[in-house]
Order: sequence, then C-alpha cells, then structure tokens
Amino acid sequence: KEVVDWDTQGSVSHYVSTAAELEAKANAATEDITIAIGADITGDVMLVEKPDVHVTINGNRYKYDGQIKIHNNSDYNTGAVTIKNVNFVNNNDEEISFVEMNSTDGAVRYAHNVTIEACTFTGGKNSVAAKFRQSHNITIKDCAVVSGHSLAQFYGCENILIEGTTVNADRGVSF
Repeated sequence: KEVVDWDTQGSVSHYVSTAAELEAKANAATEDITIAIGADITGDVMLVEKPDVHVTINGNRYKYDGQIKIHNNSDYNTGAVTIKNVNFVNNNDEEISFVEMNSTDGAVRYAHNVTIEACTFTGGKNSVAAKFRQSHNITIKDCAVVSGHSLAQFYGCENILIEGTTVNADRGVSF
C-alpha cells in the first residue's frame, strides 16, 4: 500500500500497520525510503543499517508499544535512521529502551547516524527513551518524555545533539 505522508509535504511513503511490516519494509530498502505508520503498533522491530541508505519512519502520531533496535556492523557509517512523530507507550514497570542499538545474544552492533525527532515517550518507572553504546551522530530533538526513568543513556558515544526536548522523568541524560 502507498500513502501520502503529509508531514513531509506530500511525498509518497510506504504504509505499514504492523511491526512485522515495518521491519520487513525497512530492511528490504536498497535506497532512501520513508515509511509511514498508519495504525497503533505493538511489537519489537530490528532495523539493519545499510551503507548509503537512509530509512525514515514517520509514526504519524500513532502509538507504538515496543522497541526499535538498530543494528549496524560498525564497519560502515554511511547509513542513517530517522524516527519521527512516534508516540512510544509502555506502561509496564519492566526495563525497556524504546529506541536502542542492538546488543542481543552477546553481539554488539553499534548504531550510527540516528535522529529521533518530535516523538513522545510514555513509560513505566524503568523505561528509557533512547540507549546507545559506542555509537556516534545521535540527535534527539523536539521530543518529550511524559513519564519513565530517563530520556537517554549514552556509553562511549560521540557527536550527540539534544535540543528542544522536555523531560518529565526521574532522570534526564547520563553519559
């Protein structure tokens, strides 16, 4: 399905309504792509950064209950991911990072060139909006943490920009 993404001045985007569709569409991209979310989504997504491919996810203000993990082999830095207009929601007290670099199964895959823009984060007491390790070029702008533990946790990261963001949580940012 195709949908007009009015938030980017009418450009045509790919339309998805499930986490599985989002993951499949993003990971199949071989050129720059904008994916528009068209419904509330529950579930986790693993995005694989690719050289010279910029994936933009426009949440169109829909609720997203799950994690977006960004996977990069750290051997190229030319891919990029932008996540915007997503209302992340998780009211459990479980430990969750809404957006993070992939570090599952003992394999660390550092994310690079990630922008999180105009998103809201509503979480339980152990939720973190964004968590990155050994990553670079991370931007968080015009976001709001409504509830949760913190906005961001960065470990060994460089080139971080946070602007226009409000935090109503136990903590703000840790490095």
